[in-house]
Amino acid sequence: MSAPSTASLREHLRVLQLYTEAIAGRRMELRSTEELPDVSSALRRDLPTSSASCVFLPAEVSDFDSARDNFIVYKISILHQLGFWECGTFHFELERWHRKHESQAGEGGSSASPEELSESDLALFFAAFDRPELARKIFSILEDTRIDAALGRRYRGVRKDLARLQSASRALRPDIATLGPIQRLLEILLQLSLGAEPEVFVARLEPGQLQHLGEALSEMRRPGADVYTTATATVRLNSVWQDPSVAKDLRVTLQGATDLEDSETISVAVDGGEGDAEGAGSPPISGDEPEGTEPVPYRGELKPELIQKELRLAELTKDLEKLREGGIPLPPEILRELLEKGLIEITGVEEADLDSTSGLTLSDLPDGAKAAAVSDKRAELEDRVRSLGRELEEELGELRPLRNEYYYDEWDHELNAYRRAWCRLGETTLEEADVTELEDARRSQARLFAEVRRQFELLRPDTLRKIKGLTDGEDVDLDAAVEAWSDLRAGLAPSDKLYTHRDRRERNVAAAFLLDMSASTDSEIPDPEEEQSADELPKYDYVGVYDDDPFWTRSDLTPTAKRRRVIDVEKEALLLMAEALDTLGDAYAIYGFSGYGRENVDFFVAKDFNETYDRRTLGRMAAIEPKRSTRMGPAIRHAATKLDKQDARIKVLLILSDGYPQDFDYGRDRTSREYGINDTMMALREAELRGVHTFCITVDPAGHDYLRQMCSERSYLVIDDIAALPKELPKVYRGLTT
Repeated sequence: MSAPSTASLREHLRVLQLYTEAIAGRRMELRSTEELPDVSSALRRDLPTSSASCVFLPAEVSDFDSARDNFIVYKISILHQLGFWECGTFHFELERWHRKHESQAGEGGSSASPEELSESDLALFFAAFDRPELARKIFSILEDTRIDAALGRRYRGVRKDLARLQSASRALRPDIATLGPIQRLLEILLQLSLGAEPEVFVARLEPGQLQHLGEALSEMRRPGADVYTTATATVRLNSVWQDPSVAKDLRVTLQGATDLEDSETISVAVDGGEGDAEGAGSPPISGDEPEGTEPVPYRGELKPELIQKELRLAELTKDLEKLREGGIPLPPEILRELLEKGLIEITGVEEADLDSTSGLTLSDLPDGAKAAAVSDKRAELEDRVRSLGRELEEELGELRPLRNEYYYDEWDHELNAYRRAWCRLGETTLEEADVTELEDARRSQARLFAEVRRQFELLRPDTLRKIKGLTDGEDVDLDAAVEAWSDLRAGLAPSDKLYTHRDRRERNVAAAFLLDMSASTDSEIPDPEEEQSADELPKYDYVGVYDDDPFWTRSDLTPTAKRRRVIDVEKEALLLMAEALDTLGDAYAIYGFSGYGRENVDFFVAKDFNETYDRRTLGRMAAIEPKRSTRMGPAIRHAATKLDKQDARIKVLLILSDGYPQDFDYGRDRTSREYGINDTMMALREAELRGVHTFCITVDPAGHDYLRQMCSERSYLVIDDIAALPKELPKVYRGLTT
């Protein structure tokens, strides 16, 4: 139990989410650091951090003696993380930084496009240093200082709270006497960034060092400072600390990062002023000395170069989509190749001036050139997307949340109104599990599987569609013939596409199977060959992880050797449908749902619409297991939203369940079913209004009692014998889609 003074993210999530979106001006997810995958030994779950789409905060804050003050820590932490977006940290471009200093750079020359070497210019920048991690640490402290100063100017109402938080953070800093030379410099830089008085450190620094630190921080606090100011100050401090003789011209070679010739460098001229001579005593960095300092809690930790890669991956993915639509501008190199092959002609433009044709898109090209351009460009983009995706999977795993989160309204029949954004639903892709049991089920029911596949192969619609605009066909298109005759009379060349042909119409169906994964599906199915007394039937009680968790769960979850459960039969039915639909060619998805409370609705993906049925899908289906409660409303709304995005003539949502909707906070009265039943009824109506046909199948013998209230008479089925589900489900599907 949390102390009364502790602020809980779960308790304040809705308010902080609104605060986040108000500051960001867009949808920015707010999540707990507990949701971060444990993929790194250095992962800190007590510090805020960010990815390109969300802000992560600790589950609890107890830095101060009052809950209000700890709530303010959340607000300042969010503001600081969003400050990187507001102040342009992720917009850093190496070329632009180079151009800003060309007048001082001597023989800087031009650098290659960063896209040729990395998808993040900040990664290139850090890699150019002898010790990239030290450069990243200097950059982070300076950038944190710039962000805090900018936020204080933009949001005057937080100045007092920010100053108090900085003062409290200073009090927690380590004793610099225990640190090595470089850690000491970093720690002093950090404490100065938090408002410490410079005089405190005079005895701890060599002559001139304090001046360099103070000047760098003063630059960060100027109103005109930007991320390029931070980069230049990083170069200056890194050079001063590594070179015992402080030169007036510090040169930073970026050969590896920018593909320059051996003689070319990017350099920054630094005027150290009168204090430079005194700085000669600065100690060089020891190669064996560990780098870094303890992060400031409210500032957290951030890897801006990785967020740049996330943003770049999103851009490349959009370019790939535009390419498929024919709307992406063609780069000069592709145009040159098409010119050389004689596939296009561009009049009035010299080959050397092809940059001026950047407005040309695929849709502007003739068919022959379009095919060549699409092939080359698509291969390039797909390769870059795959490569960057793998790189992010390795580098950014700790910043990728376990699930995507969505907020849905919920219908309160007592208020006769919706509770806005009342439920938080987390979508998770199931991890693959052992498929032995599913393969055994397929072998044991091979005859049923073969029969269902045969029936589905016969599901071919008789409707024929007329295809027009053909040069040859079974009939003449009268409209095209009249138009051709008119063109001929007018002296124009008539079209020869005058014929039509009737072709069989393809099925155009998208179906989503939504499986109830509540704890009650763990119940054992009686063996029909054995009679069981009432004392032998499975017993349930209110046993839960939480003190007030009244969802059904087994008292004894120890599996027996041949135990067959409700969930096992449901998985067999879904396996049967997956194999049949894969033969038929209908688009389909397999989802599951459970959860605990309105803020923890779980939505599991075994197969999505854009995925193929393969060994991986089979492994996810095998991972479907009983979880917690049965909050149906948000799960139905989320599945309907996914279906709504499918381009299909017939859209079907089939819900498989073994009981009525229930959750510990599904209404004010825990003993009443009415709240959950009414919310589920409204969710089903909402889906129907979106053009999604819904159908509920339950194996609960008492299902008629509540399904007739939730659904229309023809939109549900109660199966008394759970073992019959694999046979009944294909019949229901055929009836809904033909």
